[in-house]
Amino acid sequence: MLAAPPALADAEPASVATSSNTDAEFDQQLVNPADEQNYSLDFDNASESEGAIPQLEAYSGKGTVFSGSKKKRVGKGSARVGFSTGVVLNKSKLPTKVQFDGESQLCLSLPAKASSVSLTDKFTVTGAKISGTIGSGSSISGGATNKTVTVKHTKKKPGKKTCINNVNSGISFKGAIVHVKQQVTGVVNYKNTKYTIQVGDQ
Repeated sequence: MLAAPPALADAEPASVATSSNTDAEFDQQLVNPADEQNYSLDFDNASESEGAIPQLEAYSGKGTVFSGSKKKRVGKGSARVGFSTGVVLNKSKLPTKVQFDGESQLCLSLPAKASSVSLTDKFTVTGAKISGTIGSGSSISGGATNKTVTVKHTKKKPGKKTCINNVNSGISFKGAIVHVKQQVTGVVNYKNTKYTIQVGDQ
C-alpha cells in the first residue's frame, strides 16, 4: 500500500521494475489491493485568484491519492492493472504546483509466456500557463493550457506469473491549474492477440 503522499521535492527520475512472484506471493504484492477507484480532481476555481490560497474541493488543499485497478481475461489466464499515486498541492502561493508520486503495475497470471507487455502512465493537467517537470524515462507533450507527462515500460517475453511496475517520482506541474487526472494502460500481446486494459478517464 502506498505511504502517505510525500512532501514536495525536487524532481527525481521515474523508474521501472520487474518482479517475478510465486503463486503464494502474487496476491500479496499488488498495488492498490483494495481496488479503490479515483482518477481525477477538480480545483475550486473560486480560490484561484490573486492573494487567495488555492484549495482542492473536498480535500482541504493538502493532497489526495489517485488509485484504480481493473482485471481482464487473457486467453485462459488473466492480467490486472493497478495504481496508487500521491497527489500533493503546494498551496502556499500562486502559481499552483501539483506533484505526483506513486506506482503503477501490470500483473500477469498466464498458462504460457506473453510475447510482450507494456505499461503506460499518463498524468494530465489542464488550466493556463502550465509548465511541467519530468525525469529520465518520461516525456511531456501539450501546450500552455493542457500538458501530459507519459511514462512507458515495455518488456518482451515476461514470466507467466510476473508483475512489471512503473515507479513515478517527482512529476510536477505549475500554473493556473483547474483539473488533474491520471490514466494507466496495460497492453498484453498473447498468442497473436492484443489485450488492452485501461484504468482512469474512461
